Amino acid sequence: MNDFDKIEEYIPHRAPIIMLDKILSIKGFEIKTSYQIKKDCIFVTEGKLQETGLIENMAQTSFVFLKALFADINNTDFQDEEKTLGFISSIKKLSIMDLPEIGEKLITTTVVDLVFKSPELKIIDVKGFSYKGKQKVFESEMKMLVQTQS
Repeated sequence: MNDFDKIEEYIPHRAPIIMLDKILSIKGFEIKTSYQIKKDCIFVTEGKLQETGLIENMAQTSFVFLKALFADINNTDFQDEEKTLGFISSIKKLSIMDLPEIGEKLITTTVVDLVFKSPELKIIDVKGFSYKGKQKVFESEMKMLVQTQS
């Protein structure tokens, strides 16, 4: 797999909305990422990462997986000269057990399933969860749309 030191190469987001620090592993259709909650994160309120931040972290984890997967297999679906945008189209399941605090590290794992593919659009089912230490704080199932424009 590739060197993942520069998360910005895999997602269209830029500071202050980047919700990933590092890609820990990619195995099959599963990706694991880490993110240390920062004080200046736009999704932090009263010292805690809010629900929207947990959802965004999972969405970015899934998107970076797709970008890495297609780049790794030399697929032309995500070319550098194309603009690729990902959208959450629906959330089927959402469980929030706790809100992580500033300084805590979030470990997020997602498994993706590509359910539809055309040159301009991909529909992906995503299942994922996040932990802080050994405590599960978030679990969700969502559908994402990934649009590619030349």
